[in-house]
Amino acid sequence: MKLFSLTIIHFLIISQLLGQSFFEADGKHMKTGTITRTYSFHYSFSDSLTLFLTDSVLQYSNTHQTIVKTINYSGYNRESEPSIQIEYFGINGLDSISKHFIDGKPSMMYQTNYDNFERIIYYSLKDFNADTTHDRGFEWFYIYSDSLISTGKIEMQTIFVDDAYGEKRFRFRFLNEYDSKNRKIKETRESQSNDPMPQITIYTYNDKDSLISEKVDGMETLLSKEKHINTKCDIENAYSFVSTDYNSIKQLIHQLLLNNKRLLTTDKCENYYLTLFSTDNQTKLTVLKSKPYWCGGRKVYFTTTEKM
Repeated sequence: MKLFSLTIIHFLIISQLLGQSFFEADGKHMKTGTITRTYSFHYSFSDSLTLFLTDSVLQYSNTHQTIVKTINYSGYNRESEPSIQIEYFGINGLDSISKHFIDGKPSMMYQTNYDNFERIIYYSLKDFNADTTHDRGFEWFYIYSDSLISTGKIEMQTIFVDDAYGEKRFRFRFLNEYDSKNRKIKETRESQSNDPMPQITIYTYNDKDSLISEKVDGMETLLSKEKHINTKCDIENAYSFVSTDYNSIKQLIHQLLLNNKRLLTTDKCENYYLTLFSTDNQTKLTVLKSKPYWCGGRKVYFTTTEKM
C-alpha cells in the first residue's frame, strides 16, 4: 500500500509540472511539445458515492509529434511500477517503433511499416524476455493484390508469419470488397488457403457514409446510435474548467455524480452520457452509464492537453 501511495503521489507531483520543457526517452532529453493527462474512474452508489481511480496516464510528445512517451499508473495493481511506452513515428506519420517497459526494463518492441498507399506491409514483435522455451516474438509480412470490378474493387491481403514455431509461412488472407464510394462493404477472412469455411463480415453504412453496423457470420453488431444531444440522458456542453489539477477534477466529478444521482441510479436513463469540453477542445470530461452496469459500465474519463 505504501508503494502504491508513493507511486500515485509521484504521478500527481509530475502532473503538476506542466511547465517542464523536456522529457526523457531512451536516455535522451526531448523537447516537449505537448503534455496530456488522463484520469479514469469507476463510480458506484450504495449508502454513499464511491469514486475509484482505476488508472492515470501521463503522455509527453515532442514538438513534431514524432516521439510520444506514455506512462500508465494502475489503480488496481497497487504493487507495480508504472508501465512505460515510447513510440517513434516516421516522416510519413505511420511507420512506427513502439517500445514497452515494465518495472523499468524493456519488455516488448513492436515495429510497423506502411507502403506509399498507406497499407500496412510489415508488423513485428520482439520479446525481450524470450528464452529457449518461450518466445512471443513474430514477424508478419503483408502482400497485396487488387482487382477492379463493376461495382468497385476487391483487395486481397495475404499475411505470412515467421516466428519461433516455424519459418515464413501462410498465416491468413483477407478479401476486402469496396463499393464505388471506396467503402468496405464485405470482408472475407481465410485461415487457410482456399478456406472452405471463411469468416465473412458485412458492413452497413447510413446515407452520410458513416459505418453503422457489422454483421459477422450472421451476427450483427450496431456500431453507432443516433445521439440526442442535450436530452436528459445525453448531455454535451461547453464548460469552463477553472482548474485541471487532480484534486480539483476529482471534486468536480464527485459533485457532478451527486447532482445526477437520480439519472445514474434509476431506469430513467438506460444509458447516460454527460460530456463537458473546453472551448479549445483541449480538455474533456465524460460521465458514462452503460450496460452491463455490473461489468464496469459506470465510468468517468477526464483528459487535458497543454501545448508547451
